[in-house]
Amino acid sequence: MSAKKNKSSITWIEVSWFALAVAAVVFYFIASGFVAFPDKYKMPLLIALIALAACMAVLTFLNKKGKTAAGVVNVLLSAAMVAGSIFIPSLESRMKKIFTELPESEEMTINFYAFTTEYKEAHPEIMKASNVMVTSNNIADYSSSTFITQSATDTDNQEFAVTTLLNELGRDSVMLAEKEDLGAALDAFYAGEGEVLVMNEAYLPMVTAIDGFENFSEETTVVYSVKKEVSSTGVPRTDKDVTREGFTVLVAGSDTRSSRLSQYGRTDVDILMAVDPVNYQILIVSFPRDSYIPNPALNDGYDKLTHLGNDGIGNTMVGISNYVGVPVDHYVLVNFSTFRTIIDAIGGIDIYNPYYFTSGHDAGYGEFPEGDIHLEGAQALSYARERQNLPDGDFGRNTHQVIVLKAILSKLTSPEILTHYDDILNALEGQFLTSVDAGKIYELAGNTLDHDSGWKIVTYHMGGEGMYAETISMPGRDLYCVRLFDSQIEYIKEEINKVLMGENIEEGELPDAEDTVYLPN
Repeated sequence: MSAKKNKSSITWIEVSWFALAVAAVVFYFIASGFVAFPDKYKMPLLIALIALAACMAVLTFLNKKGKTAAGVVNVLLSAAMVAGSIFIPSLESRMKKIFTELPESEEMTINFYAFTTEYKEAHPEIMKASNVMVTSNNIADYSSSTFITQSATDTDNQEFAVTTLLNELGRDSVMLAEKEDLGAALDAFYAGEGEVLVMNEAYLPMVTAIDGFENFSEETTVVYSVKKEVSSTGVPRTDKDVTREGFTVLVAGSDTRSSRLSQYGRTDVDILMAVDPVNYQILIVSFPRDSYIPNPALNDGYDKLTHLGNDGIGNTMVGISNYVGVPVDHYVLVNFSTFRTIIDAIGGIDIYNPYYFTSGHDAGYGEFPEGDIHLEGAQALSYARERQNLPDGDFGRNTHQVIVLKAILSKLTSPEILTHYDDILNALEGQFLTSVDAGKIYELAGNTLDHDSGWKIVTYHMGGEGMYAETISMPGRDLYCVRLFDSQIEYIKEEINKVLMGENIEEGELPDAEDTVYLPN
């Protein structure tokens, strides 16, 4: 007598449905927990998964025919959901790597500069009559030379560098010519008062921007370098939840081709943004890099805004905060090459160019027509860097930088960006140094997708009176500066406070804008 088939046994087809149900539950919690997942899609996703599971349950348990096909579909759907459950955390990890927090400490470089042999031979007058010309790049050959230092702006780092050098040479001392400030040290170096100049590498862009020292990098060579670990102190901290409270963020960057981001260095981009994450408003205020404001690191002596960054991004944040009278909660550090990378990754940007101009930079159109134009990364970089060929110089460059930033923000906050996500993730890893938590940034992005009408973006470009004045970081010489209008500072302060309080803002006219004076420089 044959054994009867056990009708209560569970087949692989039925097991496949239970696997599908478990995979669906796991997938829902992982997908809905994704850092940028919009809240408005959570319920539709849940309903869709329940409906799918219910439909497959009918086909698996109640349908007399086609059960094998239902089992195959269950397996395929389960595999897809498992793959999605693995992919989403990986995607979130990649997204968070775009933004890098300032490390607790970073490496600073102090260089020992000597003139090149070619420069020495062409300028024998700079050499002391009693001194033998050193033609090598070996620091030991300079041990009997005079080292020029400065005491006003970089004392601790200079002393550390000289002490390190003495230990390297096994000496107790070297001849020092201590000058009051960097400007005096440079003058003494070029006058032949010493053969070696000790200078923080972060100051190099500031030096080469000064008349008479434009060719410093070509005329000198680094004969010795000292690395020093410096703590990331002085950066303001805030406990604000950027997804629920109004906040400000300083977007700062330098006109450099280097991809290395550092908290130290001159800033040629200085944009203060006020963000209202509840009412979806962004106020963008661009400051001329030559704005004449107090430098907190140098006893609040007046300086060019761009020079404040030589003492760290925290110093720039405090300087702008004190001058405008509003808190600066966060920073985002970029460089101009970041602009290019972003724009290429998102497929270019579309802007309205207010007037025709040509670019002297080596990338881009070469000329930019008036009207609506599309810019790829290299073109946008050229557009944002140009100032020499603009009728209002750096004021015009500020305007162009904000035009580019606004176009980037508009595209990044649009659903279209989803089609470029992989390119963006590949291109932008580590491109932003910021104090904003990456998770909060993407939570804010998810909230944006919940808000169908998009963000209102209002922009202003600060104006003022161009002039030549002495600065605390380079005393003894007049540098081009911009004295901002007090009326505009007050106006901007009020508008920023409106954003922080959640009040509606509309784009208006900056007071005294027609009185802005630009001087060629």
